[in-house]
Amino acid sequence: MKLPLLLSLPLLAFGFELNFTKEFSKSLVPSELTSTIKVIVDKEEEKEVISSLNTYNDFLKKYDEITKSNVSMSITPKYGYKDGLAYFVGYTGVLNYTISSNESSKVKEFFENFYAIKEENNTTSHMPALQWRINEKVYEETLDKLRFDAITWGNSYSAELSKKLNKQCSIKEIQINGNFARPIMYNSEVKMLKSSKMEIPIVEQVDEIVSIQPTFNLVCQ
Repeated sequence: MKLPLLLSLPLLAFGFELNFTKEFSKSLVPSELTSTIKVIVDKEEEKEVISSLNTYNDFLKKYDEITKSNVSMSITPKYGYKDGLAYFVGYTGVLNYTISSNESSKVKEFFENFYAIKEENNTTSHMPALQWRINEKVYEETLDKLRFDAITWGNSYSAELSKKLNKQCSIKEIQINGNFARPIMYNSEVKMLKSSKMEIPIVEQVDEIVSIQPTFNLVCQ
């Protein structure tokens, strides 16, 4: 087993103390395709804005082929300005949804139906680039596995160190930071899912690295 770089080696009465960090990582293929949808409706009457937003909201609530989250809806007055004076021109409504699915075909099907409603209602909608991400449950399970690997490695390393140095080495402390940066995949290649109505850009699935960097404190006497 390769010995790690010793960052500090304070002398004890009958031995020494080791402090060092080591990275543990695992490569995962992201399995969820996700995007955030924003629908913007501008109308003169508030009830017309509500009606248009409800058309989308009812469709989204009933659509069970994908996962939906982070839902929000707002309606605000809209003003124009002339000669330094504000005048009322209508209302702006905004509906936000985050959608996700493990199947790109389900996402394609969803947007075909979604844009059919858009064409009928003459509204504005924004869709950021689709992105693959690691499932939350899989991500947490991977972190748990990496923590376990770190603890197991620490015990094995201290046992091997004891044999090589002819001393009694043991783990005094293992610190594992609780704040982990979740990997985000940016598309390196764009593929197109084609239909008779529209083209949907689907980014390529690329392996992502989940990692932790625990700090080990060992005492050898």
